[in-house]
Amino acid sequence: MNVANYCFPTNNAFTPAPSMEKLTIQAQKEEIQKLTAQLAEVQADNAMILKVFTQTHPGNSLRKELEGLERSLEQTIIARDNAEEWADKLAYTIGGEDIGEHSSCNNPWANALDISVQLLTELEQLRKVRDAAEEFFKSCNIEIHEDPLNSWWELKQALAPAKVGERLG
Repeated sequence: MNVANYCFPTNNAFTPAPSMEKLTIQAQKEEIQKLTAQLAEVQADNAMILKVFTQTHPGNSLRKELEGLERSLEQTIIARDNAEEWADKLAYTIGGEDIGEHSSCNNPWANALDISVQLLTELEQLRKVRDAAEEFFKSCNIEIHEDPLNSWWELKQALAPAKVGERLG
């Protein structure tokens, strides 16, 4: 699209846009900044016109309904953004850098879910090992202590050759 075909407001008058091809990069940047400022002025003017229109037409139920819907949409967008932010935090807490970045080929939330399922499986396996170890300790009349060295010492004493012979005999 050639911006030279369009006019832009300047001090309440429309002036043709300069040809961007003839400008240096710095001049193009300056022109873009000017055009951005002009766009902001037009948006502010539009907001002012909307405000005046709303004030002068208070009985306009469609306008009020539209404003209510816009507020509702804005709140929904904010809620969605907050939910995505928390989902990202949760995913990175679960999987760290291993989950990757959002892209068309990668879903970090699904990766975090996969990692959490793997962790739950490993946890269940560790619980089974722990339960088996507890049963073994109980069968050897060994009390399990918070300090694993004490439990290890008792296990070593219980498995001493004389005691093992007694148990096997």
